[in-house]
Amino acid sequence: FCDTDDNPDNLRGPYYSSQLCQNVSTILRVIRDRETSDRLLAMLKNSYSALQELSMHDQLTGLLNRRGLTQALDEMCNKPDANKKILLYSYIDIDGFKMINDMWGHDEGDVALKNVAEVMNEVAGQFDNFVTARIGGDEFVVAGASDDINISDRFMSVLQDAVDRKNIQSGKEYLIELSVGKVIKQGFTADNVRDSIKDADQDMYQVKKNRKQLKMREDNAETKE
Repeated sequence: FCDTDDNPDNLRGPYYSSQLCQNVSTILRVIRDRETSDRLLAMLKNSYSALQELSMHDQLTGLLNRRGLTQALDEMCNKPDANKKILLYSYIDIDGFKMINDMWGHDEGDVALKNVAEVMNEVAGQFDNFVTARIGGDEFVVAGASDDINISDRFMSVLQDAVDRKNIQSGKEYLIELSVGKVIKQGFTADNVRDSIKDADQDMYQVKKNRKQLKMREDNAETKE
């Protein structure tokens, strides 16, 4: 292909052959560089997608983290019929989680967190447009949009059934018990979501406080007997 010929009028002569070879080499190099660039670009896109996914999820449980929850709620707020939906926002805390860590170790504490995450996923899976997240140590959120005016009662029933099943299946020496604060609002709007986060948090701590007070009264009654 790149042989030479002494005839200057022949396109296969030394000048033309040399120039053609250089052009072909340049083209091949550009093609190789472009293929390399395309591969690198594809790798970068995949890496970026993977990092995006990691940045939105809790590493231990696989649930959404706080950032992922915020994005999911924003997307739900932007749906065309969002203002017609009933918003349920629940803030959930594991009762006695410190005791699990203290008595059985932090590895067992991680197991408990994963078990609760499985419960959250099971519950969310029984409703349309529900999301789950772990937003702190032993703090979880289940939130969603519904047309059901009885969504609050249904949610609590499904949640308790799921917890009971998990306690039976796990066979642990301890039981998973949850304090649940929940808020129901008409309209899945940004303002309602913002208010619900605060209200559900306060409701959960009130539930936990009431449960502790009840336990103290029961313990005192047993002591007197």
